[in-house]
Amino acid sequence: MEETSGLIVIGTVIFLFVILSLYLLSGRGAFLIAGHNMLPKEDRMKIDEPALCRAMGKLMLAVTLSMLFYIPGAIYESNIFFIIGTVGIVISIIIGLIYMNIGNRYDKKDHSNL
Repeated sequence: MEETSGLIVIGTVIFLFVILSLYLLSGRGAFLIAGHNMLPKEDRMKIDEPALCRAMGKLMLAVTLSMLFYIPGAIYESNIFFIIGTVGIVISIIIGLIYMNIGNRYDKKDHSNL
């Protein structure tokens, strides 16, 4: 019984993460990004929100794919799957944050002088 409830929880979290990932990948959902919401309005106007949302969607999808290792871990009661999944999550977040914070990838491009 405990194994089944664990699978239900893991499956529900993965399902919700997939839905949120797809929503962010569509270029919408900037209101879900906490750091973005805390910026003053004039600073938010300088950011390419669809590009930022797509990047966050990719990061969230990488975390979700790493979480898939939790399912066999719960089924076979093996800690190695949980360790692999957790390491995957941590590596995904570190790489994603470094990539998103290097350069000015999400600044709006000014095309008025073309």
